[in-house]
Amino acid sequence: MKANIQNLFGEKIFSLIHTSNLTYTTCWEDPRIDRKALNLSEDDTVLTITSGGCNSLDYLLDSPKHIYSVDLNPHQGALLQLKLAGIRELDFGSFFELFGKGRLPGFKRIYWEKLRRWLTPDAQNFWDRKGEKLFDKNKSFYFRGTSGSSLLLINFYIDRVAKIRLSINKLFNAQTLEEQQEIYETTIRHTLAPFMRRLLSSNLALWMNCVPPQQRQQVEQDFNCDIGKVYERWIEVLITQVPIKDNYFLRLSFTGEYSETCCPEYLKQKNFVRLKDLISRVSVVSDTVDGFLQKNNCNVSRFVLLDHMDWLSTYRHEDLISEWQNIVCRASNEARVIFRSMLSKVDYLDDLTICVDGQPQQLSSKITMRQDLAKQLNTNDRAGIYGSFYIADIKR
Repeated sequence: MKANIQNLFGEKIFSLIHTSNLTYTTCWEDPRIDRKALNLSEDDTVLTITSGGCNSLDYLLDSPKHIYSVDLNPHQGALLQLKLAGIRELDFGSFFELFGKGRLPGFKRIYWEKLRRWLTPDAQNFWDRKGEKLFDKNKSFYFRGTSGSSLLLINFYIDRVAKIRLSINKLFNAQTLEEQQEIYETTIRHTLAPFMRRLLSSNLALWMNCVPPQQRQQVEQDFNCDIGKVYERWIEVLITQVPIKDNYFLRLSFTGEYSETCCPEYLKQKNFVRLKDLISRVSVVSDTVDGFLQKNNCNVSRFVLLDHMDWLSTYRHEDLISEWQNIVCRASNEARVIFRSMLSKVDYLDDLTICVDGQPQQLSSKITMRQDLAKQLNTNDRAGIYGSFYIADIKR
């Protein structure tokens, strides 16, 4: 009884935080892996969860027919709309200052003169109220949003408590894994790593990073340790086993900004002009995946579901069934679904039953899991905050 009350209270706080705030200022899924898994062509229609909007723009570089970028939180859609407006109206230098450095001098004037007219009324209302503060020249945009508060604390610890900024700079200049491993062992293992473990063991920090209490419980049962320790292990792997030269996830986490050589593809100058020609292929929608599929009669060939099924499987199991019912219904020939989980292995799809031609049928009979490909791609993941990655082909 006590556990149920705590879970209900936690869910209420979680919902309150993430329906009234911008949660993600960036995406925390590696689009390089996604693009290899999706294998997009000009015939593909993509449905993806928006999050920070970065990956929708990275997928766009593969020139799919259309991308529907969907998120229940309208503030995430407002962020992607601002990025699309920036691509349309700004030169590369200003665009990179805005979304590469997270600061743009004169943002208020530029917003009102160039960007605002491309936004929906709801997005205008959000940026009218929040824009000048979120792009304050004294603090990176990436320290904003609920998830950005953790990055702000990490960087405060680096600069003011442990005073290891020189070691962090040296880390990002490392040329070999051996150099990265040495810096981790001599500095990070005994300072930053335990701090991040303590920080990410906090329920408040987890709520702010969109990890509800039940998902925490799932992870701790799966890995048989505190979730902070799980994160600590993942961070160690990222720093010691993955080349850091182009790991823009770590760079953003430990500096609050990207560099022109270490950033998402949509922020690279070589892709900027091309994106200007492609942005009409993106539609930004405020809805759930299931809600969008129910309301729109379109065939989709590629689905990007992030890790939200971890949450649905616990809190909204009927919604999970409905979502897969509509995914199978709206899937075109040779459709593919990719998703992630914080767990090392998921079982919540194993016994899922959907309706096919009026008859109940196990979802497992309608999908083929590409386990070998998913495992191979996931070994090169630069974000490193998930326990597993999945690729599922839908049978027609």
